[in-house]
Amino acid sequence: MIFTIEGFGGGNNYQFYMALFGASEDQFMFLDVIKIGEKTWRHVDFASAVADANAIEVDTLEYEDSDANCCPSRKSKARYVFSGGRLSETNRSPQRDVK
Repeated sequence: MIFTIEGFGGGNNYQFYMALFGASEDQFMFLDVIKIGEKTWRHVDFASAVADANAIEVDTLEYEDSDANCCPSRKSKARYVFSGGRLSETNRSPQRDVK
């Protein structure tokens, strides 16, 4: 499940998260959650999420140094794996410094 949390401290900031659940016979069990984007780091295209037996991949827009805070422009992908009871990103992009 990918979701957004907005408005920390009354502002217009937002963060994207991915939560992973496992299925048993009659219920879902929470496994882990990880932050996968936020304003000034990267935008996540929820509809692009693709999962296989080993990983989950989403399309992203990353911020170039010249991009305004509203508008990341560089197309990329983020890939996540679940191992040792934790979600982790296999190709994490650095968060840009906001001036």
